[in-house]
Amino acid sequence: MTLEDVPTDTNLLMVATGTGLGPYISMLRTHAYEFPADQIGIIHGARYSWDLGYRPELEAYDSRFNNVHYLPHDFPTRRRSGVGRRTRPGTKMAESGRLRSALRF
Repeated sequence: MTLEDVPTDTNLLMVATGTGLGPYISMLRTHAYEFPADQIGIIHGARYSWDLGYRPELEAYDSRFNNVHYLPHDFPTRRRSGVGRRTRPGTKMAESGRLRSALRF
């Protein structure tokens, strides 16, 4: 996974859960001042908020760079009453348009 072929006029969306965010952190640390994409969205999910590793660093990127948009989200699963299936709060966030407005692209 590299950034050499990312056009400068494109938006880049990075999605990861838990520590799967490691490669993205490496890319941001290496290319923060010369990132090839126009806008960078980072969706970071975990079951619990305390599992959102790198959160302070990503929030710092979000506030320092106008083109970096960090969206942390904990996704606790909830059982529907009387049904064995689980609901996923992230799906509702995406369907409502909140995801697009939070990422600003």
